Amino acid sequence: MKPKLLFLSLIISTSLNGGEVRTWTAADGRTLEAELISVDEKGVTVQRKTDGKRMDLTLEMLSEDDQNFVKSLVAAEAKDAAVDEDEKTREDGLKSGPYKDLVTGDFVQSKTEGGMPFQLYGPEDARSSERYPLVVALHGGSGRGGDEPWSPGEAANVYSGGEFADANPAFVVAPRCAVGSSWSGPEGEMVAELVKSLSKHLPIDVNRIYITGGSMGGAGTWHQITEYQSLYAGAIVLGNAGNPGNIEKLKDFPIWQFHGELDDHPVEKAREMAEAQKKAGSTKYKFTELAGEGHVVHKPVYKSGEALIWLFEQKRGAGK
Repeated sequence: MKPKLLFLSLIISTSLNGGEVRTWTAADGRTLEAELISVDEKGVTVQRKTDGKRMDLTLEMLSEDDQNFVKSLVAAEAKDAAVDEDEKTREDGLKSGPYKDLVTGDFVQSKTEGGMPFQLYGPEDARSSERYPLVVALHGGSGRGGDEPWSPGEAANVYSGGEFADANPAFVVAPRCAVGSSWSGPEGEMVAELVKSLSKHLPIDVNRIYITGGSMGGAGTWHQITEYQSLYAGAIVLGNAGNPGNIEKLKDFPIWQFHGELDDHPVEKAREMAEAQKKAGSTKYKFTELAGEGHVVHKPVYKSGEALIWLFEQKRGAGK
């Protein structure tokens, strides 16, 4: 079995007591039974099984297969180092990051470098050693505006306060779209960049980033999970049917779609998405048609403990 990079420190510390040994093959075909001691971009240090002698083997001395093996270890080591650095940045974010003054236990208004206003909520007792979900709440068309104060919306409020939020602490961000714009324009890209920045500089669980919105915010949610799906773990969409033409991108992503039976944005369109999901064999899509409800279904959906719990159960990459 080839040694895993994560176990290198263990291998080094136990080398004299007989750690894991692999067969190394030289460029000329000769073989050597030896234990891996250390690795870098130039080659490896090994300990020969027969007499315990340590030897330095450069890449040029090794077969093509062993060269590729060494390069894979070096790449994995670099990736692990990057992950460690990212986690250090998240851990320091509450003390020295760009959002440290916005984490107060209430919504605080700010603006991205690109000029998009947003409100951020972070638990007042957030701990740098913990990792919290992030909920992205996109407003509908009536929420568009500038720097003047605005309500973060129903979804943002239920995920930041109340019984569910008390038991499931999370960060919540409510961006604001400019008048005359939509979430699928430049603002859509700014939302994705804001999500990346928040998850880099705050103690956020990158596998539990969620997005939700209704009407225009629903369109923005569809846009985000189509174009920037790798950022998110799950979505709740209200009063927006989406585009069944994107089904190949959407069929394996957790979505719960709600649509009012009496919505003036025809429910038949939402049914088309549901049918497309069914034909595509999706097992992560849910559709609820709300009898007697019109276009605005935020309260019955976001107040539903079932919907809140479902969203927070989703994890990025689960089941793949």
